[in-house]
Amino acid sequence: MVIALRDFFRGRRLLCNITAAAVALCLVAPVVFQAFDKRVSYLISDAYTVPAQIAAGDYYRVEWNLVSTGRKCNTIHVSQNIVDSQGKVTIIAAWNSYFEPDQFKPGVLSKFHGHPRIMPDSVAPGAAEINVTSRFYCNTYQWFMNKPVVKNWPAISTIVLPNTKQANK
Repeated sequence: MVIALRDFFRGRRLLCNITAAAVALCLVAPVVFQAFDKRVSYLISDAYTVPAQIAAGDYYRVEWNLVSTGRKCNTIHVSQNIVDSQGKVTIIAAWNSYFEPDQFKPGVLSKFHGHPRIMPDSVAPGAAEINVTSRFYCNTYQWFMNKPVVKNWPAISTIVLPNTKQANK
């Protein structure tokens, strides 16, 4: 009788341990997955400036060829800076954006036209690179903990020309 009772409780303990492990796994696994999830809603295959050669003080825009991954993420902040021929970094723009990838079909190459920007007069003439950084909230954990996915896109090469407007004054 004592042996039968001990076996009964031993079987229950195993069942309780399995239940506790399953509940812990069901609660912890999604949080851990969301905490380490760094996938974004689109991938940039190519980017270039229009026009290709930009005079300091003139308008330009960046055009991106991108492919949507079909993931629903909100782009919350985008920043652009330029590294000129002398290695000086100049912040061009930083803005909040609520870009929705729904406007692009998943897996299809699409063109996205950036907003016009002014090339700062302080940028040295010559070869330059525009760096773009985006921050995304792709799941509840990232939003709740304020830990967005930070994506540094490939640098966009361009040529900066001297400001001809200041030279004519």
